[in-house]
Amino acid sequence: MNVAGRLPPFLRLLWLLGLLLALTIALAPLLWAIRNSLMTLEDTYKPLFIPFLQFMPTLETWSFELLEQSELSTALGRSLVVAFCHLLVVIPIGTLAGFALGRFRYRRPDNFNITLWFLSQRFLPPAVVIIPYLLMMRAACGPIALPFGLWLPQPLQLVCVLEGDRNLLNTLSAITLAHVTFNLPFVILIMRSIFAELPREIEEAAKVDGASDLQIFRKIALPLAVPGLVAATLITFAFSWNEFLFALILSGPDSQTLPLLIGSGEGVRSLDFPSVSVRALVAILPPVVLAVLTQQWIVRGLTLGAVKG
Repeated sequence: MNVAGRLPPFLRLLWLLGLLLALTIALAPLLWAIRNSLMTLEDTYKPLFIPFLQFMPTLETWSFELLEQSELSTALGRSLVVAFCHLLVVIPIGTLAGFALGRFRYRRPDNFNITLWFLSQRFLPPAVVIIPYLLMMRAACGPIALPFGLWLPQPLQLVCVLEGDRNLLNTLSAITLAHVTFNLPFVILIMRSIFAELPREIEEAAKVDGASDLQIFRKIALPLAVPGLVAATLITFAFSWNEFLFALILSGPDSQTLPLLIGSGEGVRSLDFPSVSVRALVAILPPVVLAVLTQQWIVRGLTLGAVKG
């Protein structure tokens, strides 16, 4: 029996009212955005709340943002490219590094110090390194000067060739590299915890049968860690999808992502609430769709029944 069922009727009513109030507060921003997206700009500055009674809903803003102009679709595509491209880097590397930290023991430095170093990357505010990162991206395509008149190619020279520019500013590559830098430690820490909690009996039995470490990772550990891997992927995708600071500093007219487009809804005399609301609602859809599609993997136990005979 739940907690509410054991309460007296009066307290049960108060509990339900409190739950309704909390739900209303949680959904208020979403309902406010839906309301504004169905109103004209003039109506959003009036105390109108009930559709069809106080104002007539309209889809003019939706039609304009989705069909008549291409800024929203272009920014949406750029955000998807940045998010998925950075996932192609951080998920494989983070999974392998997490398996290594969770299953092997190192001495100098030891596992604790390595993990603490990755954890410190999560504590580091992005605003601290944004200026050095800006300078790095501006000079990323130039050669490195060495003594005696020698020159060394930059590590990002291939990226510069693909971008066809003398620096990486105002490119999606710069934003993607920034997201990789700050989201990779998060994936490593998550996957390390997941692999460390897996039962070692299965791996020991596989080693007795002659399986290598790579085979154990590919055929045993990774399938058991799929639910946690999916959860880490969704959280990392959300971090990249909502990132604003690096996109603001490193991007330009040719690389504006969706968070920047949402923040650019301020006009000369007022804030365009209908356009901002439509863009915000569109930005919510990809994470929600991914969460719904992968819900079965998130709720599934990591090792349920794995060692039961």
